[in-house]
Amino acid sequence: MEVMWGLKHLMHSLVPQEKLKLTKEDRLPMSQGLKMFLYHYGFDNKFTSVNEQVVIAACLLLDAGLLVESHSEQLRWAAGKLKEVSGINLEGWSAMKTATALRIMFDPAETTNEEMEIFTEEEVSTLEMTCHKYEDIIYKDFGLKIHSELVEMREVKKDALGALGFLLGSS
Repeated sequence: MEVMWGLKHLMHSLVPQEKLKLTKEDRLPMSQGLKMFLYHYGFDNKFTSVNEQVVIAACLLLDAGLLVESHSEQLRWAAGKLKEVSGINLEGWSAMKTATALRIMFDPAETTNEEMEIFTEEEVSTLEMTCHKYEDIIYKDFGLKIHSELVEMREVKKDALGALGFLLGSS
């Protein structure tokens, strides 16, 4: 039933030549999966209907989470190498913080002050002093690509949450 709800809701996107439009009664009910997903992000279940904008914003939010998840294994591996070589305790570091550490090592000139502020001065100094030790361990392009994608997805997630807050009338 959930899959059919989604297919009906997005039929015009999946099959552009389809001219049949959903009736208001068909569009109004919200899937239980979408309700649970939105609840996970702090949106209560007081609403019972959605429109295409809500579905699109929820899809963007889901995509942002999936991208972070897709890089998590690579980032855990990189974090292990960072700890092994630099001795920095990375316990409790997020994927974004690990990716930012890679950016500090491989492209310090482009690292923003805001990004630097999530580290102690000692951590930044250690990352900068040991960066040459990672040349044959962690590829520069790998670290910079993941950081760039996570920064972009953080903005997508922020925008999607803002749109959902506006569309659903909550924050």
